[in-house]
Amino acid sequence: MLDTVDIGMPRPAVRFPNNARVCFTVGVAFEGFLKACQYRHRTTPLDKPDLFSLSYAEYGLKVGVWRLLDIFTEYNVRASFSVSGLAAHRYPKTLKAISDRGHEIVGHAWSNDGSANATEDIDVERAEVNRTLDAIVMATGLRPIGWVSPGSTGSEARSKILIEESGILWTGDDASEDLPYVVKLYGRNHAILPRTNFGSNDLIVYLLAKNTPVDFFDSFKAQFDELYREGSQGAPKWMDLVIHAHVSGRPMLAPAIRQCIEYAMGHEGVWQATKGDLACWFLENEERS
Repeated sequence: MLDTVDIGMPRPAVRFPNNARVCFTVGVAFEGFLKACQYRHRTTPLDKPDLFSLSYAEYGLKVGVWRLLDIFTEYNVRASFSVSGLAAHRYPKTLKAISDRGHEIVGHAWSNDGSANATEDIDVERAEVNRTLDAIVMATGLRPIGWVSPGSTGSEARSKILIEESGILWTGDDASEDLPYVVKLYGRNHAILPRTNFGSNDLIVYLLAKNTPVDFFDSFKAQFDELYREGSQGAPKWMDLVIHAHVSGRPMLAPAIRQCIEYAMGHEGVWQATKGDLACWFLENEERS
């Protein structure tokens, strides 16, 4: 959803709670797949399931998520879990445990490889959204207020269903800003949380780029330091760490995740929030149309 407001100057600075210099959020992908996940070590026809790739993803739902939850408890971090409906359907007890620990649950389509590209077919999108949200509600008893499409590949039809019919307050299928912003869509104020995590996303910086955990932390640190510098000069910013349970939940990368969180939380003036917290703050404090 493009925001085309031209004010002829830099965006006015926001003022976060307690004059925080940076809002720090952690997003966790809790994903289900039908044929293959993002890691494939051999060639398999696209119309056939890659069983090893699927097992790689299953690790996150069975093992990795618990390691990450322990890290979050250690540092008193509340994360936002982007949850596939398929993952909620397969692991409802695990998802309930995540929710019960105070983490936010975010809609993330039914499956990551079957629903990656949203369509403009309103009936198809309605079925996709409802099926996903119903599975999450069935598992947790709570209805999400946020949605991020796999790969942030949303559509106008999906946005209409999410906002007008499903009451979603924020979406993350945008990359046009450093900070969230508020627009009026389908008669409602809606928060856009743009994708700002290209330098702090384990899929982009670590797995697909074949970098090391040290490289991942260095990338995170460089991004955080720049945003913290800008925040210290009077223009508070948003730092978003995005990790995948089947990637960062493994012993090799988990220490780097701990290092990232410890580094961010060790600075003064950092507001640690869920993405829902951040969205609601902007909805209450800033309006743009």
